[in-house]
Amino acid sequence: MKRFALFFVSACCVVLMGEAFADLVLQPGTIIHFGDGTTQSTAQVAGPQGPTGPQGPEGPQGPAGPGAPADHGGTGNTVSGTSAFVGGGADNRATTTYATVGGGWNNLVSGPRGTVGGGNLNTAGGESATVSGGGFSAANGAWSAVGGGAYNSASGDYSTISGGENNSANQPHATVSGGHYNAAYAAYATIGGGGPSDPANTNTTHNLVTDDYGTIAGGGGNQSGNDGGSTTDASYAVVGGGKNNTASDWAATVAGGEGNDATAMYSSVGGGFFNTAGFSRATVAGGTSNIADGEASTVAGGGSNTASGGGSFVGGGAGNYALGDFSTIGGGQGNTASGAYAIIPGGLSNQAAGDYSVAMGRRARVGNTHQGTFLFADSTDADFTSAVADEFAVRASGGVSLYTKADLTSGSALAAGSSAWSAVSAREMKENFEPVDPGEVLDRVVAMPIETWNYKSQQDTISHMGPMAEDFRSAFGVGDFENRITSIDADGVALAAIQGLNRKLEEKEARIAELEARLETLEKAFSTMKK
Repeated sequence: MKRFALFFVSACCVVLMGEAFADLVLQPGTIIHFGDGTTQSTAQVAGPQGPTGPQGPEGPQGPAGPGAPADHGGTGNTVSGTSAFVGGGADNRATTTYATVGGGWNNLVSGPRGTVGGGNLNTAGGESATVSGGGFSAANGAWSAVGGGAYNSASGDYSTISGGENNSANQPHATVSGGHYNAAYAAYATIGGGGPSDPANTNTTHNLVTDDYGTIAGGGGNQSGNDGGSTTDASYAVVGGGKNNTASDWAATVAGGEGNDATAMYSSVGGGFFNTAGFSRATVAGGTSNIADGEASTVAGGGSNTASGGGSFVGGGAGNYALGDFSTIGGGQGNTASGAYAIIPGGLSNQAAGDYSVAMGRRARVGNTHQGTFLFADSTDADFTSAVADEFAVRASGGVSLYTKADLTSGSALAAGSSAWSAVSAREMKENFEPVDPGEVLDRVVAMPIETWNYKSQQDTISHMGPMAEDFRSAFGVGDFENRITSIDADGVALAAIQGLNRKLEEKEARIAELEARLETLEKAFSTMKK
């Protein structure tokens, strides 16, 4: 009778015929199940521990450990981070997960997923930080980057330094494009380039951004922000370039120049030298030593000008002061507009102290109680002062001419030294001549009411004499306006009436002469009769 067996070898079960296991070698611990239900085990029972045998020979050297994979280059490099890599160079270290050093010497990547492309003594210590090259630079902020250069430090998260030397971006999203000793010390700060205005004093004359979103495009010794401890109270300040300029309040701007300060919110200095915009929305466009310290005040240029009234303006010149609110000085020198809405177009040593007043020329002086007064002073080196409010006064020692037509064919003039106006009256300027009857004119003058009166706009103690405009026009039908009498027409009527009166006098004199002659004849005849 043939026998078969079922073997359990570990997890295996094998069925063999009886003849098949004659040559089968079984491992210890194998259990054999026979077809008739019986089992047999090859397990061995351990006996007592025997004595220790002699020491065997030393085994062969094992393979290299994971710190120096065979596919990495260079010499003296250390790769100790998971999936880290060093491509070449010497003495470089990639010590954290996914760290990468491309080459160079003595570079270190200690931040996860950081990268140093090359150079020497560079460090990528922030997560996903990058130093592309250069030397002695560090990108220690998360996702920070240094493009190259030397001694640059990008320690703010997402901060960037493109190149240059000794630049620092130590707040989130700060950027320095290049240059020397530039410091972006606020979030979203930007410095385009430049460096210290005094290379011998780099710590105090470098470009510096201290408040968030501040910008310095270049130049030297410039500052964006107030460096007051908080990075949020002078944000968005901008310095375009130049030397030793400061934009130290919210959204203040200095475009360039030297030694300029925009110290108030939204204030601006365009350029020039030692200018100050010291109040909200104040502007100095340029020039030297100008000050705009009134709200929304402006100095366009010139030197040593001041606009301190709210909304005041100085266009240029030197030593001018627009002190009144909304006062204006166009230019000149030594002018002062201290009244509200006062104006000095230009000139020398003028004063417009009254509100709404105007002074121009040389030494025109409007007093502070003379609002609305207009003064024009000629070149005479003497004060020409206002007398009352709302006055129009002119000092013109060369005379005054007023023309009402572009070709100068109509107008009036006040000659130098004169007190009376002369009107343009040449025959060549006139046309449509018609003779008048002087006697008729005289009769109309005689019939026309002549009265004394005062203007309602004047005090009743000030009297005038003359006809009413309505009566004058009704009598003679001349003049430009129904409610006015022009002096040239009044003069003409008076002259015609004089001629009419003269004619009457001549007629009377002729009649008298005739009568006298007749009387003389009668007297002679009477005398003869008596004899």
